[in-house]
Amino acid sequence: MIALQTAKEGLQAGLPTGEILERAKHSASFAGAMRRNLTEMMDFIGLQRWLGLKSCGDLFQTRQDLVHFTSALRNPVLDQGNNFSGGRAMISSSYLWDQIQTGLVTEIKSLPEDCVFIPLGQGVDAVFEKLASEGCSGSMIPDTNVGGKIATISEVSDDQKTTFLYS
Repeated sequence: MIALQTAKEGLQAGLPTGEILERAKHSASFAGAMRRNLTEMMDFIGLQRWLGLKSCGDLFQTRQDLVHFTSALRNPVLDQGNNFSGGRAMISSSYLWDQIQTGLVTEIKSLPEDCVFIPLGQGVDAVFEKLASEGCSGSMIPDTNVGGKIATISEVSDDQKTTFLYS
């Protein structure tokens, strides 16, 4: 609903389509508690200092030019009629891996080489590990720029902020 409301406001303001889509994407990306938790985790590992920001919360407000939100799988995926929640099937299923090759890899190659990738969600770290092992421009898939992997948001409760880093 957040993206739809933002798009509606952009249409009413007469904004160009590209700007409406960008605003809708940024307004809804990791909205609510998930955004707060992600910001706290990124700040905890010092990513804001590397980016020259006061807080990674700025990535969702005033410095949206520094962030690019995406998904390993672009389109909704159903697993036996239920929403697919990720996992190693992304690399073991030839169909899903083909989707990653045609969507995510193309997107990665369009980004600057000094990007930091933060895999969120079940199995996304395995996707990046496989891409790196297959030679998808190692500099584009750094495995040490963040000091470890960031766990799935749902794995971290408010009283466990220091347990999200793992290797």
